[in-house]
Amino acid sequence: NAQYLIKPNHTNLNHPINMASNSETNLELPQQDEQNQFLTNEKSYEEVMQWLSSHLPQLQKDDAVKYCECLTEDGFDSVDMLGDVREEDLHFMKKAHKRNLIQRMKNFDKTME
Repeated sequence: NAQYLIKPNHTNLNHPINMASNSETNLELPQQDEQNQFLTNEKSYEEVMQWLSSHLPQLQKDDAVKYCECLTEDGFDSVDMLGDVREEDLHFMKKAHKRNLIQRMKNFDKTME
């Protein structure tokens, strides 16, 4: 009888540990789909862009892309996280856009009370 030595298979790309990586810890995390709680980068971008367009509907595309990238890089990458945005978090925005967004967010909060 031949004995088989079982070794960890780090090349199995279908294993949850190898499906997505976290560069800070080298810990591998599974990609999120509709059944999981993690957002994909694409879904995150869509959510933030939709949130921006609903709060600043006349925003130019270049500004929207820049703002979306800045927000997601700062961790405001879902509708839930965007609920915690504060004025000081919007330092990358043009003054008029920031003022308008803050006012719309305040008005939205009042309607939710």
